[in-house]
Amino acid sequence: MTLRKAVKSENVLAGLISKAIEFRADEIEIEYKDGYEEVFAMRDWLGISVGKIESGSEEARALRQLLHKVKGKTKIRDGEDYQIRVAIHESFGEDAFRLSFRRLKLS
Repeated sequence: MTLRKAVKSENVLAGLISKAIEFRADEIEIEYKDGYEEVFAMRDWLGISVGKIESGSEEARALRQLLHKVKGKTKIRDGEDYQIRVAIHESFGEDAFRLSFRRLKLS
């Protein structure tokens, strides 16, 4: 993955997490359905659709690559640090991702 693609996919991920935070969610589920990566903000096992990305697009490919290797903390919103954990599971032959995130306290 080139640096440009990495930055773009990190921006997409940050945008998805930021949108989930607006819905007071603490997890995101990303799963393939009908040619799209469907994105759901999750809270207490309830989900609301917050977007979809065309599966064949460069954006979706870069995001999937990033999700396979993301770990640790990252700045998401207004310079705040978040701990991100990614769980990958199979759903009908495709990788599905469950991201949990929490804001880290300042030292």
